[in-house]
Amino acid sequence: MSKLTGKMKLIARYMDRFKTRLLQDDPRLAGYDLGSRQAEALLTLSRMPDASQDDLADVLMINKSNVARRLELLESKGLVCRAANPDDRRAARVRLTPEGEAILPVLWEVNRKWSEFVSQDLTPEEEARLEEILGAIVQRVEEFLKGGGAP
Repeated sequence: MSKLTGKMKLIARYMDRFKTRLLQDDPRLAGYDLGSRQAEALLTLSRMPDASQDDLADVLMINKSNVARRLELLESKGLVCRAANPDDRRAARVRLTPEGEAILPVLWEVNRKWSEFVSQDLTPEEEARLEEILGAIVQRVEEFLKGGGAP
């Protein structure tokens, strides 16, 4: 594994742990026992009301069974609800409950804190350059996953 790949993997793991710690330490979220991946699903649903489980799987880049498990857990916590899709009875639509919507500001705050934490020692120019480099990496991977270009 290249040093770059190792660093990117490490950053992803640290981000997950950092956010999970903030979520679990925040008294406004007491009793929810949320992890960063559950928070990510809630934030995604806030931008995609009435999404299907397939839509969520695509956006979260996880398989459908993982989405189903994640939603079941969030539903048991009263943060999301699933309802039959009138156009396709096999597909459920998912939305945030009022309780789920109420905690969104805390979840957005956790994301903001992560961004501030990782960029606090960067100059504005370094931050802009890093964003540009990461954007280029994301674009290249997205093009490959859509069937274009060789790895």
